[in-house]
Amino acid sequence: MTVKQKMPEYNLRDIYLRSGSANLADDFDPTIGEQQLRGEFRHKPMVANVKEIEPESKSGPDIHREFVVDFITRFEFRFQTPTVAKKGEGGMRDAALVEAVFVASYTRVTAGEPTEEELKSWANLQTLVHVWPYWREYCASSFMRMRLPGTLIPLLQVKQVESSSPQQPQLEEKAKAGKQRKTLTSKMKVTAKKAR
Repeated sequence: MTVKQKMPEYNLRDIYLRSGSANLADDFDPTIGEQQLRGEFRHKPMVANVKEIEPESKSGPDIHREFVVDFITRFEFRFQTPTVAKKGEGGMRDAALVEAVFVASYTRVTAGEPTEEELKSWANLQTLVHVWPYWREYCASSFMRMRLPGTLIPLLQVKQVESSSPQQPQLEEKAKAGKQRKTLTSKMKVTAKKAR
């Protein structure tokens, strides 16, 4: 018999872009049609900053403490294009790169400081679910301004894993092409051709 662990309660305060960049390779011209591009994206939870907040009024002996927890996550999407080397061997080179660092800020009321395991678990699931739409919009608008093919980052889905030990729900992305499911840490391959 397994006991389900209750997920700690964090209240979302804010989500904001901490830094972002969008760059085209010097030798890549996005206005040329029929270019073969392959896209891949990654994310990486970077750090969780925990700060304790002093209560506004201290009325009576309260054992609960309030914390502000800022989860910082880095996202990256790159378009690559084939290169032709001597003897017919080819590789891939970067054509465009879009990067962003988002902060999701939460409050947490608890009797003690959040544990490392709790922070890691929240960063890899809930924070990602909350920040994902901001990342999708940032990519889509960057691609449009850079004259790159319209490419949408897939929607994020949460899947409960059945097992004999208590587990966190796992995240999956659902790619529309072929309705394949891939783990979030894998690279997504997108083939896009720019119309003339």
